[in-house]
Order: sequence, then C-alpha cells, then structure tokens
Amino acid sequence: MVGVTPKYNFRFADDWVILTSTEHEAYRLKRMLTKYFKSRMKLELSQEKTFVTDLRTEGIHFLGFVVKAERKRKTPDPKTWTENLVGKPLPDMERLKEKIQKIADEVRVIGEITERSVQADLQLLPKQKQASPMRQTVREHCKRYTVISLRKDSIQL
Repeated sequence: MVGVTPKYNFRFADDWVILTSTEHEAYRLKRMLTKYFKSRMKLELSQEKTFVTDLRTEGIHFLGFVVKAERKRKTPDPKTWTENLVGKPLPDMERLKEKIQKIADEVRVIGEITERSVQADLQLLPKQKQASPMRQTVREHCKRYTVISLRKDSIQL
C-alpha cells in the first residue's frame, strides 16, 4: 500500500511499545495517542516514560530486557536473506547486577552458616584413637568439602 507506514505494537499489562519505520510517524502517533488517551479515557501518558528513540542506536528497556534493532542473521538458505531489521532482546544488565549481588550475598551467608554448623558437628564427634572406618571417612569428607566461599582466592575443596 502506498502512503501507509507499517506499525507494530507489543505490550504487557500497562507497558507497551509501538514500532514504526519513520521518526515522523513515531511523533505523529505519540501526539495522536496522547490526545486520544486524555480525551477518551481520561488518562495521561507519562512524558518521562513516553519517548521516541531509534532502536538501531539506543534500544529500549522493556520487561527486564533491552530491545535493539539489528540486521537479521543470514541462514544457509539465500532465499531467506533480507535487509530488514529485527528486534533483538538482550538482558538488562543494570537490573540484573543488583539481583546477582543479592543472590551472591545470600549464598555467602548460607556458606558461612553451613561451615559453622559442620565445624560444630565435628567437635561433637568423639575423638577416638581407634575410630571406626565409617566415622573416619565421614570426618575426612566433612573437613574436605565444607569450606565454601564466593571469594576467588579462598575456594577450598
């Protein structure tokens, strides 16, 4: 169709993105939708969260991902090759850093609690000169495999 600019919409709950191929069309849609939501639905779009960007250079943050536009990867079949762009979702590393750090801290605490608990259990085992082979095996196993740490310089196995 002549004169029609393609548009694509994807959403989750109240988060949504509209993709179009021209900057002019993007600003036109933003004006039109802002007016529509205000007059028909009595809603105002957040001007801080509602913006126009070029996915080829910046990408957008959406549902824990950064979506960027890239050329489609070529397949072995040349019939499928195209110059069209596709959206590529990448994990939002800024959001993940905090979560990874929190999990690492929790694992460190669990390791410290486990180490203290095993050391206390080892103290309770009777220290006999003629310990049974099973008891001696358990004691050696506990000593060897209980020290767990996330610090690179102190991992012991």
